[in-house]
Amino acid sequence: MRKLSFLAIIPVILCLGCIVETGQPNIQMINGTLLVSELLSDPVYDEVVQVYGQVSELGELFCSCFGLKSGNESIMVWYDTMTEDNGTQRPGINVSEMSNADWVLISGELKTKGTYRNEKDFWMVESDDWSLKENEVIEIVEINESIDFCEMNFNVSPLDLKYLEFIMPLGLMVGDHVTPIDHQYWNPPDSLRFNDGIKSDVIYPVRAPASGILTEISEIEGSGYRFKIYHDCEIYSIFIVVFNMSERILSEAEFRNDGYSYSEIPVEAGEVIGYIKQHPFDFSVHDPRINLEGFVLPESYFREPWKIHTVDPFDYFIEPLASQLKELSLRSSEPIGGKIDYDIDGRLIGNWFLDGCDGYGCVEHGYWRGHLSIVYDYIDPSQIQISFGNFNNESRQFGVKDNSPNPADVSVEDGIVIYELVSSDYFLIEGGAWDRQSQAKLVSQNKEDMSYGSVSFQLIDNRTLRMEIFNNTFIYTR
Repeated sequence: MRKLSFLAIIPVILCLGCIVETGQPNIQMINGTLLVSELLSDPVYDEVVQVYGQVSELGELFCSCFGLKSGNESIMVWYDTMTEDNGTQRPGINVSEMSNADWVLISGELKTKGTYRNEKDFWMVESDDWSLKENEVIEIVEINESIDFCEMNFNVSPLDLKYLEFIMPLGLMVGDHVTPIDHQYWNPPDSLRFNDGIKSDVIYPVRAPASGILTEISEIEGSGYRFKIYHDCEIYSIFIVVFNMSERILSEAEFRNDGYSYSEIPVEAGEVIGYIKQHPFDFSVHDPRINLEGFVLPESYFREPWKIHTVDPFDYFIEPLASQLKELSLRSSEPIGGKIDYDIDGRLIGNWFLDGCDGYGCVEHGYWRGHLSIVYDYIDPSQIQISFGNFNNESRQFGVKDNSPNPADVSVEDGIVIYELVSSDYFLIEGGAWDRQSQAKLVSQNKEDMSYGSVSFQLIDNRTLRMEIFNNTFIYTR
């Protein structure tokens, strides 16, 4: 079980004309200002009010929205894509100066349910009130219990161990998943055969690993559902490609016309929340207290902000369950649950994004087209892998002939370095082929007799990389 140690930070509360006592802020009514909890206890719908609360989940949701909370109550605040029943759209509000954990005043309307909104959505309106000044900062001397000292354990396997065949760790790169993938794949028996067209009516229940609040449900066309569960300590788990949701969850979820539900649905540890067939589902855990050190520029991932908080899920399970899950991983090197962050500033290794793209979220011709990763294999980290968003107009991954030079050692001083690209495959550690259907500990091995070309890299400076691809390379002798 992992232990976390953090320094306590005295929070700074930003407010306009508020009266603050020690402990929880005691905000008096000022010009009609309400705490979130007061607004919800006596709702005022479709009228502009001022609400005071703490910002959360900003940049972490698949929507132009964030949480605003006080006490044990919260609302979903929308700052863009606010569409009236007649189809007209309200102007968006710039929230770029807001940050999670800020205490702010917000002007807007608590909405009734409509064609494009859920009941209790809160739509922002243009106001200067939340954009606060330095001379209006009040410091709280006595702090509340901090999540930094919180510890949360998962005590249930999302897929019962009797149904769990093997786990593919974090960090896989395949097809359009050009950078290391931020979730694991949990596989029931014969799950890979399903991809070959061998289907079955067998279903397996997917369970909540711990109690929490299930929210942000979206249906993926032809692939099932994606959803989040918020647990204690603000830790959250994400599930993707769950074939169907339980009847209770679906009955309590309120889906908007865009196919999303942001309803907050309590779930208990071990409760069945959905089902899969004979196919893997995606599972990941994210801890906002953790910022991965292997991303040189975390802001590059602003479109998928959970990435920088991705942790090894196994670290959050109790024993002996954690060890049992590790045994089912295909990886035998630490961290057993996988790794996604490899950047070293001034070195070739890590993720790169095409110049002119907006970091990870490059939207030209598919966001992955502008991605490049020079990292290590997700199962066998002794092997170099290069993953291209655009290799002859395809997304491709390759091993490296002779497995050198180590990209972690390549710097500006090395000038141009060239890698010959080859295919690779996985084999059992003890030797022999892997059947791709059962649990095993694996190693990667290059097939060096077949070249797919070469690639040259040159670090122009610590954060600028030039790349050239040479295809159809031939070797001649006399």
